[in-house]
Amino acid sequence: AEGFLSEGDDVVIGAINGPAMVTLTGLADPLDRVLAAIREAEPNAFVRRLNPGFAWHSRLLDPGEAWFRSELGEVEWKTPTIPIISTVEPGLRTRFDLDYWWKNLRRPVRYRDAVLFALELGLDTFLEIGPHRTVTPLTVSVANERGGSAVAVPSLKRGGDDHSAMARAAAHLYVAGHALNWERFAPAVKEPFEGPLFSWRNQT
Repeated sequence: AEGFLSEGDDVVIGAINGPAMVTLTGLADPLDRVLAAIREAEPNAFVRRLNPGFAWHSRLLDPGEAWFRSELGEVEWKTPTIPIISTVEPGLRTRFDLDYWWKNLRRPVRYRDAVLFALELGLDTFLEIGPHRTVTPLTVSVANERGGSAVAVPSLKRGGDDHSAMARAAAHLYVAGHALNWERFAPAVKEPFEGPLFSWRNQT
């Protein structure tokens, strides 16, 4: 996508999601021209116009920085007890103050780099917490890019039954070899069944 952008243009990369997936952000008219150029040059490329309402993760936010800081004020934060990998500056982050949240809004989302960092740490299982599977396939593509593999599981599915989706996610994690707290997940079950860790073929 960088080859379609010009220096000083009002369209920039707002997110690097995967090895072949980026999000562009900017003013509507210049953005439409860039998308049209991409479609013409790369007819097989997947190009979709989003309407987030504003050019997030771009310099067009700069005039609102003072207002953002004033409205948000001082942010009370504590050092996390669970390591957090940031998509702002990929790496383990422990400080989540006002400066961090402005960078989170202003800078590009570096999801691909965050997943690569997690893989380098030896992490290979990812659970997407959200209303639908958005980054789950991207996570797998990043792992494949570096010649490895990963288990990526969505927690919910748009339009589906939430309990069934969460149960399916728990099953995927269990089959992948992860211990689960069954008493918290299903308190009514007194004696959890220890099932096999291999997938059934559903054949007779």
